[in-house]
Amino acid sequence: MISPEHYRDVRMKAKHHIQGKILPDGQIKIVRVFRGPLKRGAILALQFNFRPDDPPRAGDPLYSDYGAYRKARYVEAFLDGDPPQLAWEQVKFLSRWTWRPTGDPSVIGYDW
Repeated sequence: MISPEHYRDVRMKAKHHIQGKILPDGQIKIVRVFRGPLKRGAILALQFNFRPDDPPRAGDPLYSDYGAYRKARYVEAFLDGDPPQLAWEQVKFLSRWTWRPTGDPSVIGYDW
């Protein structure tokens, strides 16, 4: 099983920390940049790892909740790579954007 410290380290080392609006086509338009060189207004095609129908098992990777995604208007996420993609499914689905991050990325845990 992957340790909670691993996810904290992923968040702390991620190149980008953003909030974005979920567009009707599923793409993400950046509305807030907390870290990294991405610019407000940039469009991203993020790949979410949605939970399968089977019940989770110990050691499974983290999954995003499809129901939460469908209800959300915004996301907050840590991204890495080129093009940027989710860093170990470190994403939150939000009903609105915020001026500040929604949590402390240095917290030891699966979610921040």
